[in-house]
Amino acid sequence: MNRLVRFLSSVRLAITLFILVTIASILGTLLPRFYLYRTPAYLALLLLFALSIMACALTRSLPRLRRTLKPSWDWTAESLAAEPESRTAGTGVGLEAASGALRAALSGRRYRIREERRDEVVLLAARRRTWGGFGADVVHAGLLVILAGAILSGVAGWRTDLSLVPGGSADVPSAGFQVRLEAFRTETYPDGAVKDWKSRLTVLDGGAPVRTETIEVNHPLRYKGVRIYQSGYGWNWEEAALVLRVRKRDDPSSERLLEVRTGGEARIPGTELTVAAARFVPDFVINARNEVGTRSLEPNNPAVLIEAEKGGRTVLSAWLFANHPEFDRIRERVETGLAFELLEVRADPLSILQAAFDPGAPFIWFGCAVLMFGLGLAFYWPSREIRAAVTARRGRTEAVLSGRAPKAREALTKDIAAAAEAVAQERS
Repeated sequence: MNRLVRFLSSVRLAITLFILVTIASILGTLLPRFYLYRTPAYLALLLLFALSIMACALTRSLPRLRRTLKPSWDWTAESLAAEPESRTAGTGVGLEAASGALRAALSGRRYRIREERRDEVVLLAARRRTWGGFGADVVHAGLLVILAGAILSGVAGWRTDLSLVPGGSADVPSAGFQVRLEAFRTETYPDGAVKDWKSRLTVLDGGAPVRTETIEVNHPLRYKGVRIYQSGYGWNWEEAALVLRVRKRDDPSSERLLEVRTGGEARIPGTELTVAAARFVPDFVINARNEVGTRSLEPNNPAVLIEAEKGGRTVLSAWLFANHPEFDRIRERVETGLAFELLEVRADPLSILQAAFDPGAPFIWFGCAVLMFGLGLAFYWPSREIRAAVTARRGRTEAVLSGRAPKAREALTKDIAAAAEAVAQERS
């Protein structure tokens, strides 16, 4: 057991784990689709790091706490005189007067004093800003709270994307309520760049509306511990309206407009042909494997594959390009004498939302506050300790002082010198 505690409390292990957690967290941020934060390996790494911090804190904090609450009184005048910061002051007054002058001097400098009396010796333990010495321990506690929150989020937290058109609604998984998109708008700068997206959402709980709120980037809606963020926008290409121009090749005056939805079909007036929009891509591209795809969801190069049927038989197929009507690729199995052109593409705006449940977030924020408080204690409230042994020998009283301070050693030296001077100036 002791070997395990020594292994976990190793500073080398703590540093190694900190580096591994940092690298893993960077990868998890850069590659969010891998959901690294929820993997057993990452959670095990956090748990091991937490155990290491806990072992480090306990092996160092408990002895420090015991020394603070109950001094060991294990020093003598000789041992204090051997320390680098020691000062010795002699006076002709008695033991009580000398120790009283020393107590008054240290109290005047805001030291809290404890006293131990022995035969012809008075030992004093004076401390100032005592809890500043626990700054590192408070930092450890903050890290443990942060790690606990991270583990809780990894085990019980979840995120999911929702895509809604105005008037549409969707269940929020594992949350027990729905959201409905009342309105969505994109705000732009004068040059056309996107400035902000705003969605007006209604929360439906048990089928009844309970809250309506407008969200935007970095201003989510909160309900039952779930945050719903505005993460993007798009268009509902699955139900886009496509306006086609249809005409006879030998008769331009026969031109007619036909509207068909993606995945749907429409009859060409005056004919027995039915046209279906078999496939639509908003940004047409052919990849290295000669496959049709889309570069993006933006309507930069909209194209549609249409198929015309007559009597249940496909008689024509064609790729039509809105930006390049001259590039149509028509394949006819039966001569139709018709020409097609994609004139317009209309699609409802699509609000892309992200619903997130993060039960560990309050712990993480609280842990950050505790950590910052610990750093403040360590750097701006450094503890000081002065030990003194006052001895009466052969009609002369002598006080030996020494001190310890992780920081502000100049201030400690001044305090020791002032206390020694107060003893030396004491008169009977």
